[in-house]
Amino acid sequence: MSNNSSKYLNNREPGNLPHDRAEIQGTAQWLFSEGATTLAEARAKGFLDMGCFLGLELKNEGKGTDVKKANRGKIYTTKKLGQDVTLGLELSTKEVADMRKALLALMGSEVDPLTQAALPADTTVDLPAFAAADKAAKLNHAYQLTKDDKDVREITSLKLTVGVNELKEGEDYTLDKKLGMVRFIKASSLPAAAVTAKATAAAITEADETYMFGIKSMDVPRRKGYSRILIWDGEPNNSNLVMDWEPRATEVAVAGGFKVDADNQSEVKITVHFTTPAERTLVRS
Repeated sequence: MSNNSSKYLNNREPGNLPHDRAEIQGTAQWLFSEGATTLAEARAKGFLDMGCFLGLELKNEGKGTDVKKANRGKIYTTKKLGQDVTLGLELSTKEVADMRKALLALMGSEVDPLTQAALPADTTVDLPAFAAADKAAKLNHAYQLTKDDKDVREITSLKLTVGVNELKEGEDYTLDKKLGMVRFIKASSLPAAAVTAKATAAAITEADETYMFGIKSMDVPRRKGYSRILIWDGEPNNSNLVMDWEPRATEVAVAGGFKVDADNQSEVKITVHFTTPAERTLVRS
């Protein structure tokens, strides 16, 4: 240990060192400079604040090698600690809907979000081209309304006709207005010919509650860059820095999937693995 560290250890009674503020308790904050290969590059690119996490778990391992020794007919096995060590942090969060965390959880990249231009009254939209025999509509199957090969959602009104006959909502079919899906429910009126569909639909923009981000899943299974992890305590009057993992090269991956549960928030765990000899870690004492 360095001389600076030893001053805290010398001339102390056996047992735990006395302290009055060294409890390690709090929440984690993660700053990430994706793609940076050096600290200088990370500082130049800047660090994206990945948000705060409920906590973290230190993941460390030192591998050893079995050493066999003989002594007058007996063989003993001892352990020699090796130099192969791994170290990383597992961050946990239940704020999976946060876009930064959702990208990691789905191992994806950002793509076009869900938007939609408003459809004025009686705009022609598409259903599958039903025909006789095996292509006729089926009972209780959901069929998506589309426009220019894109799903039409947030329907406010819909009119379906087959030839000159208009189908009745609630009698011949049901409509999921939010998803824009039609389900035929009456056997005697199942379409066996083209259906003319005319709909009115609301716009979906970034300002609407119906707007959703888009993620291409399984597109970025791992991310590399420089990470800085901070632990802030729960002091109600003034949050204090408890630990500071100064910037270091890392590889980021999902530690486990997340599930949707009716009784609990979804949770995801992210592993930030150190890929080079780690930089300094600061610990409050």
